[in-house]
Amino acid sequence: MIISDELIKYLAELSKIELTDDEQTVMKEELNKLVEYMHLIDEVDTSSVDEEAFGELKNVFREDTVKPSLDRSDVLSAAVTKNEEAFIVPKTVE
Repeated sequence: MIISDELIKYLAELSKIELTDDEQTVMKEELNKLVEYMHLIDEVDTSSVDEEAFGELKNVFREDTVKPSLDRSDVLSAAVTKNEEAFIVPKTVE
């Protein structure tokens, strides 16, 4: 994968950061070096590694158990703004 100028601009937009042209160039070079370095993993010969050497694969999820929750009035007592049943927060989505 080669990091393009468009990808750098897209990542900057997603990250909500502004990059100068020089910063974009540096970021592109650094990310391309990183991707090249990660491709070294593909060159490692793992054909002789026993898959079972790392232990048995299994789910380690715990059982769901019902437990009592916090008392609503106690939780709401710390709120800056609230109504009878919930926190009131500023609107973030139009």
